[in-house]
Amino acid sequence: MATQTHGANRVNRLGRAIGRVGAIAAAVLVTLGPAEAPATVQTDLIVFDVVLRGLRAGRLTLTGSVDGSDYHASGTLQSAGLVRLVAKVRYDAEASGRLRGGRYVPARYSEVADTGRRVSESVMEYRGGVPQVKTYNPRALCHTARCAKGRSLQA
Repeated sequence: MATQTHGANRVNRLGRAIGRVGAIAAAVLVTLGPAEAPATVQTDLIVFDVVLRGLRAGRLTLTGSVDGSDYHASGTLQSAGLVRLVAKVRYDAEASGRLRGGRYVPARYSEVADTGRRVSESVMEYRGGVPQVKTYNPRALCHTARCAKGRSLQA
């Protein structure tokens, strides 16, 4: 059974907290823009500082645009401030689809997550409102001389 150090516990708690913020960000991504399709392109940019226990822990940047009946949203969540010295974490996500009857209907979602220990890539496309996994590629980061010579570790 593996044990974790106190510092690793803090990193894991930060990762879970940032993951929860990422889930909130995903919900915000599909709600950006008006409920009805506008006649012109509307683009919004929102930037949040993520603060945990009074310390700046990260930055969340969201962009969204609506062009006629098409929408596109993207977001980046990454560690920042002093927390970044302990845990370098980054999540990038994009969603796109169409506006139908005042509702957002997703067509595609993609994300790249870098937890500092693992990098994963996911892509989903929607058919009839049901997500279909197109790509899921988790991989461990390479921290050994053997990996640095071109060999990679598989998760």
